[in-house]
Amino acid sequence: FMDDDIFFQPRCMELMWAAIEKHDETCGVTPTYHGYGYHQPGFLGRIVMGLLNGKPLPNYAGKVLGPGFTQLPEDSNDRPSIVPIDWMGSGCALYRRESLPLPPFPERFQGASLFEDLCLSLTAGKRGQLVNARLARAIHAEEGGEHKKGRHRLAKMEIVNRYFIMRRVLDRHSVADHLRFLVMIGYMTTGAFKSPRKWLQLPAHLLGLIAGAISICWHFGSFRSDENDR
Repeated sequence: FMDDDIFFQPRCMELMWAAIEKHDETCGVTPTYHGYGYHQPGFLGRIVMGLLNGKPLPNYAGKVLGPGFTQLPEDSNDRPSIVPIDWMGSGCALYRRESLPLPPFPERFQGASLFEDLCLSLTAGKRGQLVNARLARAIHAEEGGEHKKGRHRLAKMEIVNRYFIMRRVLDRHSVADHLRFLVMIGYMTTGAFKSPRKWLQLPAHLLGLIAGAISICWHFGSFRSDENDR
C-alpha cells in the first residue's frame, strides 16, 4: 500500500523487502517517516498511557494501548534496524498477501476512512509479526485533500471508527475498556486543541464527537464482536 504523497529515500523499498524476507513470521513492514517518530511523553502523558495500557511501560514506541491508542515507532540509533511493532499505517506498507483479510478494509471505512490502517494492521498482526524497518526512510508530504476536511464530520468518523476497532478488532468490551476509551478521546482532544489558533474549530469537533456517540448508541449491536471477527 502506498499513498500518492509518499517519496522514497534511497534504498527504502530494498530495506523494507529485506526486513519482510528475514523471518517467515514477519507479515508486514513499514519504513521510518522523515520528521515523524515517537517521543517520550511528559508527566501527564505517562499517566494517561499507563492507565490506557493497564500498567506503565518504560517505552511505548510502536505500541497500541488499551482501546486503541497508538504510538509511532522510535527513530533512534539505540534501536535495532528491525523493530517489532503493534501496528502500522498504510501510507507506505508492505504486507504478505496471505496475511491480508478479504477485503482488506471493512465496508464502514469510506471517504477519509480514518483508522482503516489501524484496523488492517491489527487484523494482519494476528497472523504474523509487524515490524518497522528503521533504516528504510520515506517522506510523507501530507498533502491531504477535500475528503480530509470538515471538523464535525471527521470527529464523528474518528469516534465511531475507533469504537469499532476497540469492540470488533481488539475485542475489548468491559466497563473498564469503555472508561479507558473515554479517557483516550478526552486526552486526544485536549492535545489536538492546545493551540489557541485551533479553538474556533473546537465546537464543531465536540459536536462531531457527540454525534458519533449518539450513532454508537443507536447502532450498538453492530459493534459486537463474534467468532468470525476473531
